[in-house]
Formats: sequence, C-alpha cells, structure tokens
Amino acid sequence: MNKTFKQGVGLLELMLAIAIISLLMISAIRYFSIVNRSNRVNQALTEVNAIRAAGERWKATHDDNYKTLTAGTELKDLVNRGLLPDIYGLDSVKNPWGGTITATMNPADNSQLNIKFSNVTNPDCTNFVKIIKKNGCTPTPADTCNSSSTSIDVTASC
Repeated sequence: MNKTFKQGVGLLELMLAIAIISLLMISAIRYFSIVNRSNRVNQALTEVNAIRAAGERWKATHDDNYKTLTAGTELKDLVNRGLLPDIYGLDSVKNPWGGTITATMNPADNSQLNIKFSNVTNPDCTNFVKIIKKNGCTPTPADTCNSSSTSIDVTASC
C-alpha cells in the first residue's frame, strides 16, 4: 500500500499561528499605550519647565514680580518679551491631551505663576502630578486626580 502525504497547513497549525500573532499584537498595543502616555506626561513637563523658566527670567529683571504682566495674557506677554517660543503666544495653546495651557498670576501672591493644563485624563493626571511634585511645583488642589470625570484641570504653582 502506498501512503501519500498531503502538503499544506492544517487547521491546528493555522490556529496556533493566529494565537501567537494575537498575543504579539496585544503586547504591542499595551506597550504603545504605555509609551504614548509617558510621552504626553514628559511633553507636559517640558512645557511646565519652559513656562517656569520664562517666569523666572521675568522675575529676575522685574522687581514687581508678575504685577506688570497683563492679566489673562501672561503667556503672550512672556512671548512678546522673547522669553517663550512663539507657539505659546497663540490664542489657545494646546497641551498633549488636547486641552489648553494657561498661565496666570497668583492673585494672593504676585511672585507665583499658576500653570493650568485642562483635559488631562485620569491615568495621566496621577503621573503628571507625581512628576510636577518632584520638579518643585505644587499641584492644586492636592487631590486633583481623585475626580471620577474623564477630564481634569491640573494647576501647578511654581
């Protein structure tokens, strides 16, 4: 009796290959999500540092701290004086989460500049607040990430 073997891929091999590819795709998607979240937080920290440094340069040359900045246009004032890049002079500066970035004088203390990021997602907010604290800024309110909403305002007083 002559046995003949058929060449090709069987159902078991095909299902095994699909399972392996699925596991690899799930791992890649999770990794991409973590990296994307980390990049947004790092970009926001870079923006905080840029605004903070511009504010420090302003204070170094003005005895009145932030009093001579125009209320509501603090970022534009810092751009007009060459302390921040032109992108911050736009009417609405976008943060990494698609919300806005605003910087305002602290009315109680003219030596503080409040930097506000709106539309920060809950998971990113926790990481962002931890990094802001390590960077020497104070997020307000202190329990800002305990909200159940999908968009949170983070204000950092630096």
